[in-house]
Amino acid sequence: MDSIIDVAGLTAAEIALVTMHPKQAKIVYEQMILAQTMTQKRFGRDWFDDESDAYRHFLWSGLLIKELGIVDATKFLQAHESAQSKRTRVVEWMKKTILSLQNMLKN
Repeated sequence: MDSIIDVAGLTAAEIALVTMHPKQAKIVYEQMILAQTMTQKRFGRDWFDDESDAYRHFLWSGLLIKELGIVDATKFLQAHESAQSKRTRVVEWMKKTILSLQNMLKN
């Protein structure tokens, strides 16, 4: 059974990685949520282009390295930054996509 993944707002590099590595993409998503939660606890916010943004990216990078190893974490992190602009995409896309990824893993 084919799953449809909402890729709105992702860079081309992110789309390629999610398509090729759905299990790792699920881990990337889970670690992103953890980094966002920890950032919210530390700063009382989780904004973009401020110190909370830098902190969240630092945490997320470390968490990905721990879970995926340096090589694969670097691929996802570079893909994320490959066409970075003001983000309106990450949380909404990941929430919609995680269900599709879970369905793909079951099949």
